[in-house]
Amino acid sequence: MKTTLKTSARVADPATKISRAQDFSNHDLSVGIDVHKKRWQVAVLCDGVCLGNVSLEADSDLLIRHLRGRYGNAQFRCV
Repeated sequence: MKTTLKTSARVADPATKISRAQDFSNHDLSVGIDVHKKRWQVAVLCDGVCLGNVSLEADSDLLIRHLRGRYGNAQFRCV
């Protein structure tokens, strides 16, 4: 008799997430912002490599929270 085990797609161990986090504290990140009325398209680059690309509501506080939450103490240059 064949049985199958159903599991959720991915269950991440919190310790795994912590170990995968990168420290950007000594990096200068370039932040490209395509500004529109309601939403901003934001791309983050480090040494020419795109680290992330996200669409956010047009709110500078939200942008700062996103960048600090994702990239910690990095230095940002917004263009």
